[in-house]
Amino acid sequence: MRFFNSYFIHMSKWIDLDTIFRKTLQERFESESSKIKNLADALDIIIEEIGEFLKNTDNFDRPVCFMDNKIIEAILDSYQKKFRDIIDLFNTGNTFETYHKLCDLIKNDLDDFVVKLKVSTTRYRMRSSDEYINFKRKDIFHNPFNKLETISKQRYSIDGFPCLYLGSSLYDCWMETRRPDIWKVHFAAFKNQSEIYFFNVDYPLLIAKENHFLQLILCCLCSIKVNNDKKKHKFEYVFPELLLHSMISIMNDPTTKCAHKINGIRYLSSFFNDKNDFYCNKQILYNYVVPVQKVITTDEFCPLLKNLFKVSEVTALYKYKLESFGFSKNRSRTNLYDNSLFKQIEGDLKIFKFATDD
Repeated sequence: MRFFNSYFIHMSKWIDLDTIFRKTLQERFESESSKIKNLADALDIIIEEIGEFLKNTDNFDRPVCFMDNKIIEAILDSYQKKFRDIIDLFNTGNTFETYHKLCDLIKNDLDDFVVKLKVSTTRYRMRSSDEYINFKRKDIFHNPFNKLETISKQRYSIDGFPCLYLGSSLYDCWMETRRPDIWKVHFAAFKNQSEIYFFNVDYPLLIAKENHFLQLILCCLCSIKVNNDKKKHKFEYVFPELLLHSMISIMNDPTTKCAHKINGIRYLSSFFNDKNDFYCNKQILYNYVVPVQKVITTDEFCPLLKNLFKVSEVTALYKYKLESFGFSKNRSRTNLYDNSLFKQIEGDLKIFKFATDD
């Protein structure tokens, strides 16, 4: 049921939703982190914050988009029940039904979620090492099939199932790998050889239809920061993992109704608007997860992904002379990234030779 197709008032002015929600929700989660023990607690806070924001938009100098707050409440109540049903299924161990329920929730409006990566778009990957060694291209691709035991738990991951993880900037890769020793990491750039499409986990620009509520809630549930990185079970990773399972199922389902074949998931780093974010720049904090699509026991890597991406030569910071880099002072915080070490290395990677293998 569509609640408010005839109730929406088009407005040309709106505030940046992702900035508001990121800041508001992150502050709320941090202030109540000791009380949030599971997904149900997190869902309740998310629904409450979204409702408060949309029903009091004048507080943010943003026009009210809807004629009646009861409509907003009805939509939020409906989605809260749907997501609570998914959480309850997961808590009972019925993972198969959980994936299917999430699939059913998102697959009818897939086209609204899809974003395109143009041909030869440059994305980055980083891998750390305890030694000063020379990495080859194969050392920085997805985890090889003969070393599945090396796959560690990440926000979008499945135990024993390799994916290729890319970032929109080297800084993003560094943040996502928990800021390792910068002198012992290796960098490479990836270029896609054809257009590829991603399920986009991001905040909508404005709330213009019912499906935007689904996007907003799903993005919030997938972006919860881990409050203790050392704990074994991270409830904050449950929805990203469920979504990855669901997207793999949708990608392999020939009956899926979508204008484009989806290759993976694009999501915004949980470090956006975090106090540890040095640059506060959304465009450099997008991540991409591309699941392997074909397993050949005689090969270490997915042949389809090898054909999809060309990889630059791999470099490391210790190969550069330290004095070759200079940092300007007295720049505004949001513009610092163009003068950063990461940005300078990105420039070098783009002029390196790209190939599918060594």
